[in-house]
Order: sequence, then C-alpha cells, then structure tokens
Amino acid sequence: MLLVRLASATAAALLLPFKGHANVRPHPLFTDNTVLQRDTEIPVWGWADPGEAVTVTLGTTTVRTRTGADGKWSLRLPKQAMNAKGQTLDIKGKNELRVKNVLIGDVWLCSGQSNMQWSLGACDAPEDIKTAVNPLIRHFAVDMKFARDPQDTVRGSWSICSPSSVPGFTAVGYYFARKVSQETGVPVGLLNSSVGGTNIECWMRQETLLGTPALKVYADQMRASLAKYQVELLGYHRAVADWVRRESEHIQTSKAVSYPPEQPNFPFGEQEHSPRCTTLHNGMIQPLIPFSVRGVLWYQGENNAGGVTDGLQYIEKQRVLIRDWRDAFGRPDMPFYSVALAGWQSQSNSPAGGDGWAEFRDAQRRALVIPHTGLASAVDIGDVNDIHPKNKLDVGERLALW
Repeated sequence: MLLVRLASATAAALLLPFKGHANVRPHPLFTDNTVLQRDTEIPVWGWADPGEAVTVTLGTTTVRTRTGADGKWSLRLPKQAMNAKGQTLDIKGKNELRVKNVLIGDVWLCSGQSNMQWSLGACDAPEDIKTAVNPLIRHFAVDMKFARDPQDTVRGSWSICSPSSVPGFTAVGYYFARKVSQETGVPVGLLNSSVGGTNIECWMRQETLLGTPALKVYADQMRASLAKYQVELLGYHRAVADWVRRESEHIQTSKAVSYPPEQPNFPFGEQEHSPRCTTLHNGMIQPLIPFSVRGVLWYQGENNAGGVTDGLQYIEKQRVLIRDWRDAFGRPDMPFYSVALAGWQSQSNSPAGGDGWAEFRDAQRRALVIPHTGLASAVDIGDVNDIHPKNKLDVGERLALW
C-alpha cells in the first residue's frame, strides 16, 4: 500500500509544472526542415522561463519579445517571399538554438478521415516511391491525439521527401504537392492532421458545435454523453471514498489490500461509433494555431454519409467547419478544397430510393457556394470492393488543379 501511495505521489509530482530553469524552445512545428508560409506574416511561438527575453532571426530579419508569466512567448516575423534554398531560423533566449534547412513556400493542412490519412506506402505505387526525390516537399504528421481540453503542443517532426520517408506521407497530399511543385517550383509543406473513422463534428471547436443551431442534434448527444460522464464520475468519487475507508481498516487488521476503483473513461475513444466530444480539434487542430497555412485539403464524409437528410445537413456542417477554421487561423478567405466521396459498393436497392453516398456527393457539390472552396471528384476512380481505393494519384492531382 505504501509503494502504491509513493508511486502515485511521484507520478503526481511529475505532472506539476517545472519551476527551475527552462531552455527556450519553440513549438515542434519550428524544427529542422520546416516549411513556412510565404507572402504573409509568420507566427512563431514557444516556451521559456517567465519574463525571459526571446529573439528570433530569419535571414536578415530579427524580432524580439518576452515571455509572459506562464512562460509562453509568441511573435510574428514580417512577410517573406518564396525561398527554395534552405535558411536558418535562430531562436535565442538564455540559450540559443538553430532550426536548419527552412524553406519559404506554401503550407497545406491535410485533414479528414482514413482516405486522407492513407499513406503512399499503402498505395501499391513502388515506382512513385522509388522516384520520390524532391527536397521541396516536406511532411509533418501530427500524432493522433484525443484530448478533453485544448492542447498547446503536438508530437511530430518534419520529413524531407525521399524514397525512404515518402511511404509515410499522406498519399493524397503527396500527389497534390508533387504536381504543384513540378509546375510552380514552390516548396510545399504538408501538415497531415487526419484520423480514420471520424465525423466532421469531431474537428470543430466545442463552443462552435454547442452554439450552432444547425448542429443541435449532434450537440444534444454530446451534452447527454457529458452528463452521463458526470454521473459516472460522481459515483467513482463515492467509490474511492468507500475504498479509502475500507483500506484503512484493512491496514489496521493486516488484511490484504485491494485495487482502487477504476475512473470512468471520458466520453471519447477511437472505437466509439456514436457521436463523441470534439476532442480531435482539441488535440490535433488547436495546437497548430496560429501557424500560417495556405489552405486546407479535406477528404472526409464516409462517416457522415447516409440518406438525403444527412447530405443536406452536411452542407451546413461544412460551412460551420470552414468558418471555424478560417477564424482560428486568421484567414477569412483561406482556400478549402474537398474530395467528393469515391465510388464504393454496388448500386443501392434501398426502398427509400437513391443512394446515400450519391446524395452526399451532391451535397458536397452544392457546398461549392461557400466562397473560396473547390471540389475534386473521385466517383470514377473508386473501388467497388474497398472503401480505401489505392488510386490516390488522380485525387491529389485533381485537387492540384484548383
């Protein structure tokens, strides 16, 4: 029992903020081989000791700031023209560090579910992998993170496109970047933040979801899930109190101790099929803000496709998500390019008539009334037997046409 208590105390201590000297460090997005967005101010941020002076230099430009009481610092570098030659980003506080091989180009946020997450290595494309030697294409894979509260950092690193690294790239993103890079010579950074089997609602800010009338059905389910969790949590606290009382008696009587009650899981999880809290935004989008991006490549919808009603609702859901992300990244005209669902399975014989995916594709088409959006069709390049068609080349290049 004493060992359990000591281990718990040690674990708790490790979770406390470290009060000693902390080296200046940037967000993981600002590490070797990063791509920074051209022709716009470049936000750079990180952490150091409270009140510490921080200097950031890119090329001949230097900007200074000071950390707040929470140890966070942020600044904005002035606009930079495209630069395909590696530069350094120097960050100085009480210590100094150098971010090497930095390119200035276009950064695209690649998001959605499994068909965006699908890697080039899973596409049966050995020749494309063999010839994937392009140092102007970089890829940052955001680790999957379901989070109850908004996070401020992520795990990941930038990879330069090569035959050894490209099998792990998002295939759709890679083919998009290859086409753009070949035709323009502009460096392309792919910020891959996608998770298979996820609804569009999971990628919205929680306050957006709860405050949007058009999303009331999903929001009500979310509130009910949270309310159930609160009841379970209250029961857990009571069970812990009872367990502590029993264990005190067992210690006095030298009886064997028992394990404490298990805390109920917060209502999210990779295997749940029912609507869940908007934890993907908390864990995989919020930590990227305010990184400057050129636009969004969005391949999602399989989880939301159903009947006619589902398609009509999706138009408003996509409108809400786009507005949400544009507000968050400070880009009111940020391009948002989607992929219409690929062909899959045989024609529906539903008594209701029509096919849910066909109706959904039509909703995706009608969502083009949202300004600065584009749509790449994939209905002709799907796989009747596989919801994950291997042909991602045409998808990526059709997105590149936009």
